Amino acid sequence: MVAAPNGDLVVLASGRATAQGGASWAVLRYRAAGGALLWSRVRASTDVAGKPTDTGAHGLAVDAAGSVYVAGFTHLSDDSPGVAIAEKCFAAGRPVWRFAGDGAGYANNCFTVICAGGVLAGGSLATTTGETSSVQRLRP
Repeated sequence: MVAAPNGDLVVLASGRATAQGGASWAVLRYRAAGGALLWSRVRASTDVAGKPTDTGAHGLAVDAAGSVYVAGFTHLSDDSPGVAIAEKCFAAGRPVWRFAGDGAGYANNCFTVICAGGVLAGGSLATTTGETSSVQRLRP
């Protein structure tokens, strides 16, 4: 949960998408006055056959303009490595951009940080040779 500069509450939730498996995440923005839901975005993924795969998010940040940033991971199939992802949405919920990593390992402990120079997203990747950490500067 993160408070936007205008007092709106932005919530990040993750969970199982369906009984068939797969996980998803959602971002919800609630109005500061009265708590009405302003918008929501749900991210779920499927493989090429349409079977749900795991997608999760762990990092949430809001900048001074109220734009929302999320960092997480997705899997292209049950046996594929994870791909690190980050997304930006305008304050009204419209997507601005999405970043996807190279799929070199399973993404864990993802985070998003807003700073004067832009957006930093990072986390750790568990690969067959061990675990590595990475931080990348993304588009503002």
